[in-house]
Amino acid sequence: MLVKLLTFLGGGSVGGKVSIVAIGTIALIIAGYISYLNVVKVNLEHEVKELELKVSSLELDVEREKGNVRECHARIDITNARIEDLKSNNDERTKIINMLGENIQLFKDASNARIQNIRNTVVGKSCEEAMQFLRDGVRDFKE
Repeated sequence: MLVKLLTFLGGGSVGGKVSIVAIGTIALIIAGYISYLNVVKVNLEHEVKELELKVSSLELDVEREKGNVRECHARIDITNARIEDLKSNNDERTKIINMLGENIQLFKDASNARIQNIRNTVVGKSCEEAMQFLRDGVRDFKE
């Protein structure tokens, strides 16, 4: 059919034969270009499919990482709550330690005063006076 078209366009003369050759060459060039475009199209379609697969894979990776981030946030929240509990316990223990320190200081001051009182007390020289001193001291200690 192409040959008939070329013959018709060439008119069957010598000049027409040149036109037929030129038109045939153009037709071959166009056919080659169309073939080239088809190959490029197939390659691009293949590349698009590969990119779509890659995008799907990356979307799955993103979703997995979002899950990991949510899990990390949950762990951080649990850890922060535990830290707050420990801080609260530590504050309570610090108060208790401070109160005990105050009590220890009061006992220490009272004991030092009692020791000083005992040191300043005159003990009788006889055995009976010394025994009475001890009895009085024990009675004072019990009170």
